[in-house]
Amino acid sequence: MDGWEIALWAVAGYAAVMALVRFMAARRTEVLRELRERAEAQPRPTAEKAAPAE
Repeated sequence: MDGWEIALWAVAGYAAVMALVRFMAARRTEVLRELRERAEAQPRPTAEKAAPAE
């Protein structure tokens, strides 16, 4: 492998890692938004329901 081939592999590897990081960040945002929407759709427990029965 000569210097140019190593440089091309390094650039290709960097581009692949950066693309994967962008994809994962976008997916994380999407999942967090979905979970937040689910949590907001559920009714919140009232004080009577949250207290343990004695």
